[in-house]
Amino acid sequence: MEEFLKNIIMGIVQGIAEFLPISSSGHLVIFSEFLNLENLEETGMLLNVIVHLGTLISVFIFFRKDIQLMINQIPAIPAFVKRGFKVKDESDENTMLLWYIFLGTLPAAILGLTFKENLESLFTNKFVVLVALLVNALVLWSSKFTIDKQVKINAYFAILIGAGQALAIVPGISRSGTTIVLALWLGVTRSKCASFSFLLSIPVILGASLLEMKSIGNYGLELNQLINMFGAFLAAAISGYLAIRFLTYILHKQKFEYFAYYCIFISICSLIFSFLI
Repeated sequence: MEEFLKNIIMGIVQGIAEFLPISSSGHLVIFSEFLNLENLEETGMLLNVIVHLGTLISVFIFFRKDIQLMINQIPAIPAFVKRGFKVKDESDENTMLLWYIFLGTLPAAILGLTFKENLESLFTNKFVVLVALLVNALVLWSSKFTIDKQVKINAYFAILIGAGQALAIVPGISRSGTTIVLALWLGVTRSKCASFSFLLSIPVILGASLLEMKSIGNYGLELNQLINMFGAFLAAAISGYLAIRFLTYILHKQKFEYFAYYCIFISICSLIFSFLI
């Protein structure tokens, strides 16, 4: 029962921190220590994959209409490319969004595949996480000074926002926070900032999960372990969905910088806890 509750907590932490701009990877590192999960080895890696897939499901559910529209446009991609990416109607806009997501995914894919082993070492360095959380707080605080210029996302912006997403590979730097704040600084409307950030997370979360799954290997799980994993998956999916709803509300209210205070608080508390144990 104790392990089941730990898995539920990790699922909730992942779901909330993946979409709120407070860094899911950083929180998983911190809470793994608090809950004494560092010694789980392969099952710990599997848990990490499971909770990330849970948050992926929440994105699919929340943005199911947008995703369906983009899927419907996949057969039209060759014709769209042939006529030089010219947007004539709403259908073309959905096709263009697919292109932007592809461009925005490239920086994280290149960085992740090129420096995979170097980046993995950061996840065992809690000092890096705590410093990164403070940097993340500074990024979030800067959103206070952005101006909504009603600018639309273009290919150049997609690559820049994707570069911000790539930096969030460092645990403690929030993927959603970095991409949304960067989009805000570029003058993109707040609603578009949020939707593009979350849709951009789909290939990154899916790709990272598949890569990590390859390194786990094949092994059997007992019934209680399967129940634990399913509990974590469900907790991540539900909390992730609620986190997306909450973030869109906060972003609309223009109070995004409030999350900076939390990042500073959790970083200091974690540092104090480290000295006490």
